[in-house]
Amino acid sequence: MTEQKLPDETEALFADLRATLSQPKETAHEPAPEPPAPELAPEPTLNLAQPVQPADPAEPAKPAQPAKPAGPFNPAGPGGTGGPAGAPAPAPGRPPVRVGLLVWASILIMVGLGMILMSLPLGWTPQFIAVGLFGVAGLVFLVLAIATANKKV
Repeated sequence: MTEQKLPDETEALFADLRATLSQPKETAHEPAPEPPAPELAPEPTLNLAQPVQPADPAEPAKPAQPAKPAGPFNPAGPGGTGGPAGAPAPAPGRPPVRVGLLVWASILIMVGLGMILMSLPLGWTPQFIAVGLFGVAGLVFLVLAIATANKKV
């Protein structure tokens, strides 16, 4: 192999690089000192148990609202599940099953299949095909419910 002759400016750059690398680390690069952070005032907290003070002193203060009791529709219920006491928390990493989709799926499938069974003696009429779509829509809702339950968060 033959060595290529580098231009003079490239050799000067390499010489400068070698000189920089040969210097001790303390003198090669010293980080600039960070300016001190400004002091932040603590944010005022809102105490919901105290009555709200009106802006106008002539107006009477409104009493604080009582806490909602734990129940199936209160997300602050026992365990933080929003369910009744003793309800297990959903598995971490998996969303809860969408019960509404499952209910609609079961209703549509039952109505569709029931109407199909009632119209079987009539033969293949347009009504028979139309009510069969209830069952298909129910299956679509069922697939959506399963896909929603298995969706990764």
